[in-house]
Amino acid sequence: MQLTRESDYAVRIVLYLAKIDRYANATEVSGVLNIPNRFARIILAKLLQSGLVSSQKGASGGYALAKPDCSLLDAIHAVGAQIEINKCLCEGSVCERIEKGKCVVHHALTDLNERIKVGLDELKVQDVAPGFLLE
Repeated sequence: MQLTRESDYAVRIVLYLAKIDRYANATEVSGVLNIPNRFARIILAKLLQSGLVSSQKGASGGYALAKPDCSLLDAIHAVGAQIEINKCLCEGSVCERIEKGKCVVHHALTDLNERIKVGLDELKVQDVAPGFLLE
């Protein structure tokens, strides 16, 4: 399993906003986190739509973390990414072996997949952000 670049950036953006605890515009976020500006704006729009960040217009405006108690999983889900460590766990995917009742791997991976999700959900942005290093 590998996080998408978009979900990785979403996590970094919410951690950055939590760390600075103020409004930051997309250009600042993009520059500090080394994310292409256009991509940062797309991700910020998704984070805004999900309610994880808020926005404010004006010279001192930009984006700020709206839910400091959100988790890393919340940030990943905000950009539409899912956590599935194997193709057979993806929504809409069909596992021929599980349908025949013969796939112990599917059951083992399902359990592991759930533990990863729980772990990411337990990692709260407000707890992780203080250790987030800005490059």
